Amino acid sequence: MATPIDVAGLSAQLVGLAFQAFQGCLDAYSFIYDAQNIGNDGDFARVRLQIEHERLQRWGTRCGLSGTQPSETLNWSLIFQILSQQRDIMTSAEVLKKRYNLILPVDVFHEEVSENGSATSEVKERSGLNRFLQALRPELYQRRSAKVIASKNGVVKRIRWAAAGRDQLDKIIRELGVLNVELERQLTDADLKWLHSGMSALLRELISRSTNVGEVSQIQQLLYPSLSSECDALSAAAMFKRVRLYVGADKRNDETRPATTRSIRNTMPALVELSAKRLSPNTKTSYKGYVVGTYSGEAVLVEWRLLSSSPDDDVLRCVRSFAMLLSSADQSFASLRCKGLVIVDNDDLHRYGLVYQLPALDEDNKNDAFQKESLYDIMRGGCKVALSQRFRIALKMCEAVLQLHTAGWLHKNIRSENVLFFKSATSSGNEPEVRDPYMIGYDNVRPDSLEAAAKLTLSSDTSLYHDLYRHPAKRSHMITTYEKTHDLYALACLLTEIALWQPLVQIFTCHGGRNWTVDIEIAERDNKDLALPSMFDLSHSLAFQQEIQHAVGPRYMETIGLCLDGSKGMSREQTISMDLHQSIVEKLRSCEV
Repeated sequence: MATPIDVAGLSAQLVGLAFQAFQGCLDAYSFIYDAQNIGNDGDFARVRLQIEHERLQRWGTRCGLSGTQPSETLNWSLIFQILSQQRDIMTSAEVLKKRYNLILPVDVFHEEVSENGSATSEVKERSGLNRFLQALRPELYQRRSAKVIASKNGVVKRIRWAAAGRDQLDKIIRELGVLNVELERQLTDADLKWLHSGMSALLRELISRSTNVGEVSQIQQLLYPSLSSECDALSAAAMFKRVRLYVGADKRNDETRPATTRSIRNTMPALVELSAKRLSPNTKTSYKGYVVGTYSGEAVLVEWRLLSSSPDDDVLRCVRSFAMLLSSADQSFASLRCKGLVIVDNDDLHRYGLVYQLPALDEDNKNDAFQKESLYDIMRGGCKVALSQRFRIALKMCEAVLQLHTAGWLHKNIRSENVLFFKSATSSGNEPEVRDPYMIGYDNVRPDSLEAAAKLTLSSDTSLYHDLYRHPAKRSHMITTYEKTHDLYALACLLTEIALWQPLVQIFTCHGGRNWTVDIEIAERDNKDLALPSMFDLSHSLAFQQEIQHAVGPRYMETIGLCLDGSKGMSREQTISMDLHQSIVEKLRSCEV
């Protein structure tokens, strides 16, 4: 009978073997990645290899093979077998022949190594997705093949991967992915959640940094459920990015707009221009603001926007692009689906309407008319809402901003007035339904330059109430390019409102020693400038911090802090990482009750 010492010794031996196999896998990934050994047409194969490489590294971190204490609860015998299979697939010509009937030549040469036994060098990627992966995970691009495959200044046997066909290489990479899934199954639920969260953040970074439709298409091919639990949301963000590149909305200098070919057009949503005659209500007085009605009998919300004059081709192109982009947003963006566009252009009326399909009502009320109410109006009305519901609203808004920023788009107008809820107009009681919030009021259609903006609106939005939600750098007539930092600032304002269930102006009044409602009304009446308070100052108030923590807990306060930290000191050349966005969402998820 084995003694505890014997069992402990055997376990330690298995961990040691697993560690050696793990290091062999990491080095083999670097070994295969060598551009000269995969061939010139293997760019996407290299991306897929590095994704599997990253998965393995993250797995090793969590199970204790990368600098931490190995977990005693894992099946190290099984782990050693899986790691050995993965290593052999990448390094053994015999295994390739036996398992895949793949016969590849082996090159033999001498390799000089450093005194510590490693032959490290870095491949500099200059194009494709690998240049982004290298910037995000430079350690993946360090070649360390000599550490396990050759002794000092010894003979190296290298499989000539360029001789493998595309289909054969695809099959092998898929097998590596399957083996990584088997390794991940050995983790606890918490560790697996951590791993998936990290992979999601990495994939979001790739979507955000991608510069053309081809790169986005490659990312879409990388997405499958075993890689990330957020696969559907990532797919939606990637599709949104494709459409954004196609229409040229918020285009960065490094992005390329694709040629308008039939093959590209066939992958894009079709823009539908609707007839105002089919709208109900259909009067001049109804052509303003947000109107709940019907289009050909179907319940819709129409968002009317003013034009300064009869629209020219540039304005029409901008408006149509905006509508097409909104039509590609799904529920992960907390957005109503845009059905199409209505343009009203006559002698005394110049405006356009974005027509949104309203969400389905419950079966009992499916034929009823709709009633809308904004988050701002619900809070101002004094209606009490359960903490769990408030958490869900806050989380949905954070997830929506994460989606927008992943796709490289900005809202530019986040505030509680632009968060809507819908219910049946005949539902019993006066209590609002706050289950499903929808974000509206995007300001993307108006460019940042005043000259371009003048074509699309009769007057700029100079409301001091709205300025409270704007980053101090974007208030009033300050001409600065809108950035993700500004959206995060507005998100912090919105989260604060949801936490205390009060409009922002009331919160500033409670903590500022002056009545901001009165001061703003006087300033707007007299057309005077007014120095407004900011969330940066408010967040440093001990009384404010204590009130937030009392209302919704310390983690919620930390979420607000992350939003504000992300909105400080970022220049146009700098980017906010998806890790920060992911952290905001994960922190808020941990608050749910």
